[in-house]
Amino acid sequence: AQRGHSGYMFRQACVQELSAVTGACMMVERRKFEAVGGFDERFVLCGSDVEFCLRLLRAGFRNVYTPYACLRHLESETRRDSPIPEGDFALSREAYVRYLAAGDPYYSTNYDYQSLIPRVRP
Repeated sequence: AQRGHSGYMFRQACVQELSAVTGACMMVERRKFEAVGGFDERFVLCGSDVEFCLRLLRAGFRNVYTPYACLRHLESETRRDSPIPEGDFALSREAYVRYLAAGDPYYSTNYDYQSLIPRVRP
């Protein structure tokens, strides 16, 4: 989110629960991290943060976004032009399909959520 912008329907300005947050600025209690087994190290480059958050949800924990954290994140700066490995896509599809089929409780019912599902199916 860009500093000073409230986002669509003021969402970027509100503390809220979400299905997942980026691992680039994630903070998790050690006991929760260990309770769900940490990050899945089969992921090479991306996707492990979202998959991790979904496991936190299944374990009964919450993922909370706060607009009060102010960080500078240089998206993909460390990997430059490295392509995302196909294995990461496959692992993501495996992790997300069941979750997407059940529905995302944090996704607005005013959007066509079902149109996203075919994009992540193997």
